[in-house]
Amino acid sequence: LRRDGAPPVLIDFDDCGWSWYLWELAVVLAPFDGTDAFAPRRDALVDGYRSRWVLSDEDLAELKTVRDAVDYVYDRIAGR
Repeated sequence: LRRDGAPPVLIDFDDCGWSWYLWELAVVLAPFDGTDAFAPRRDALVDGYRSRWVLSDEDLAELKTVRDAVDYVYDRIAGR
């Protein structure tokens, strides 16, 4: 991705696809699960998402469930 006056940025499309938006949020947050960085990154991601689209508190409450599903799927892919 090229931006005027800024260095190029690489985008990893490996985990992209047609899916429920909470799945995409969970994938983005997965590397930070269990770290001190998780909560601030989750909050910033949710604030940014909500600045453009609707994300209800009810849906957000399911983020943990979807994160668990992401972990399960990736564990199966890795053969764990």
